[in-house]
Amino acid sequence: MQGTLDLIIEGGWLIDGLGGPRRRADVGVAGERIAAIGDLSKMPAATRMNAAGKIVAPGFIDVHGHDDLMFVEKPDLAWKTSQGITSVVVGNCGVSGAPAPLPGNTAAALALLGETPLFASMTHYFDELRERQPVINVAALVGHANLRLAAMRDPTAQPTSDEQAAMQQMLADALEAGAVGFSTGLAYQPGGVAQPPELEGLARVAAARGAMHTSHIRNEGDAVEAAVDEVL
Repeated sequence: MQGTLDLIIEGGWLIDGLGGPRRRADVGVAGERIAAIGDLSKMPAATRMNAAGKIVAPGFIDVHGHDDLMFVEKPDLAWKTSQGITSVVVGNCGVSGAPAPLPGNTAAALALLGETPLFASMTHYFDELRERQPVINVAALVGHANLRLAAMRDPTAQPTSDEQAAMQQMLADALEAGAVGFSTGLAYQPGGVAQPPELEGLARVAAARGAMHTSHIRNEGDAVEAAVDEVL
């Protein structure tokens, strides 16, 4: 590479995540990209950082977070960056920052998200993220509990055909807005009362768009095998 790098992290132990042994190597950065790896002792750089005795690694991915609303409330996310985390998957266990429940609907599981008000839709949530500019990456799942609470007058019951259709449309809209999939929290209410046809309808919406489904399964004790089979 020719030219001056913006940053060289030198003298550290490089663990690149590809499965090989750690090795001594310098890492050169240009803009927001890694531009060079190796012995960069003769490469000019605007800034040099001494990493002797330290590990240099790619940012870690937190695949199970409940920080949905913290990305809005505290976008510096210091408790993540201090651990080397640069990406977080939120919206787990069936609860997410959007869509917001119908008036009067609530669920104890929403307490996982804190006290910041939920957003009307994932479109509104993503608009707010773009405004706040959090310092790390976020991939958002849509919570099944949110879909029930936003679409059903009685989220403790089974959905009517219209309510099922509304949930599926909300999920489709969320995926179109940028959500990467949906999550279920079958160990909690109101997700715990959902029956297979409801979940299969939502899964078909996700599958048609190449999106994922993650689940906090219904049972993690004696019935764990049946709980895993249900989701599979």
